[in-house]
Amino acid sequence: MALIVLILSLSIGFIKYTSHITKNKYLYAIGINTTSKNKYKLSSIFYRYNRIINKKLSLQEFHDKFWSLKVDPKNPYIPKGFDPYNPNSGWGSRGYRTIYPLIGNNVEIVPIGSKGYLLDSASKLNIWNRKLYSQTKIYSLPANKCDTLFFHVYCYVSDEFNGNKISIYLNGKNSSKIEKEYDKSYVGIWQEIKITKCVEADDTINAYLFWNSPFKNKSDIKGYVIFAYPTYEIISQNESISSYTLHSSGVFSKQHLNYKKYSKAEKSDYQKTSIINGLQNIPLDILLQKVQDPDPIRNWVKSVFNEDTTYYGYTADINFPHDPKDAMHGRTDRWKFAWELYTKEYNWYEKIIGHGFDYLNWYGYYFQNDKTKTDWPHNPFLSVLLYSGIIGLVLYLLLLYKVIAIYLKYVKEYYLLFIFWGITFFFSFFSANSPFNPPVMGFFMMLPFFIDYIHKKEEKEQNKKLA
Repeated sequence: MALIVLILSLSIGFIKYTSHITKNKYLYAIGINTTSKNKYKLSSIFYRYNRIINKKLSLQEFHDKFWSLKVDPKNPYIPKGFDPYNPNSGWGSRGYRTIYPLIGNNVEIVPIGSKGYLLDSASKLNIWNRKLYSQTKIYSLPANKCDTLFFHVYCYVSDEFNGNKISIYLNGKNSSKIEKEYDKSYVGIWQEIKITKCVEADDTINAYLFWNSPFKNKSDIKGYVIFAYPTYEIISQNESISSYTLHSSGVFSKQHLNYKKYSKAEKSDYQKTSIINGLQNIPLDILLQKVQDPDPIRNWVKSVFNEDTTYYGYTADINFPHDPKDAMHGRTDRWKFAWELYTKEYNWYEKIIGHGFDYLNWYGYYFQNDKTKTDWPHNPFLSVLLYSGIIGLVLYLLLLYKVIAIYLKYVKEYYLLFIFWGITFFFSFFSANSPFNPPVMGFFMMLPFFIDYIHKKEEKEQNKKLA
């Protein structure tokens, strides 16, 4: 009883009285990377128990409170939990990739430990005037007339990026917009972009990361943009009201960008050096933990919560018209997409043994325009084909043949079970992602083997008695 009370007390204390950053540190210590997906998964787990105490609170409200994503009323200038080092702390959005360690020319100007916020054609994009663009809101802060705002971020643009403008800007209802662009004359180099703005009237100022393209199709966009370590400061006429620059002493570099053209060979050597330097910045215990972790609990937690925050999209040119709201064609479009992936994306080796669960995110991005979500073919045969290739599909067909054969063998005695299996299989055929989903399908798939085993055992016993 005392142990239960202790666990409950610790859980309540962890939920209510620890900051967002503290939660991140504790969860990372037990092997959980706090991606947005894992955050919602944790929130939903704790939410079930919180419902016993407070049934009025919605899951989204609980999630915001749990991760301290709302602005602190006592200090409205600083969003609670905001961590410039980590886009997963709330300021990252739009289906991004988290990049760590950072590499690239001039990367030494970025504060050590910063994680990159990578956006590319696989990210969630908006369209205006038949052109695609990405706009990430970093914060929204109240400011008084004559206050001075400082906003800066580090940015890297890949050599092959073919978009138009990459910039940061500040804007408000009562104040004019001010914008600063990445210098595209020096792509492939980390640059620090800074804005200083004097507020013209009492206003709420919004800060954005932005880039756009001249294209209306995502497939035309090449390359990527990485933002890192966005920070801001508000200075009133008399004193500093608020600042948020979470760098430690000696880490933040004031080094200015050295505009130097690098050859491809120089860039390659620099990137190799940057990777080594980046790895050197990671604590040794974390590196060892990744290689060999003797803690069984931590390893189990890692198996439950996915650590990989990087999305790797398919490379094949797959594009056919589909309406996500069209329920009638939703299934057939997903079946068609599975065949397109198998025939165009998979090489001969993957067609034989499969490509694992990567197709789940590919489906999530193609049909829901969000690479952090998952979707599936809604057909167990196609799911097995994508996951384990021809070999897996053949094994599944053999299993299915054996199940049907046993049911037919004892159909007179267990015809109801056979009917139930048929009904379940019908719904599974049009909805499931696994041969054993829903769970009752797995039950009816295994049941005939138990029935056959019992009958054969009884026959052996009868034969022994007759002998």
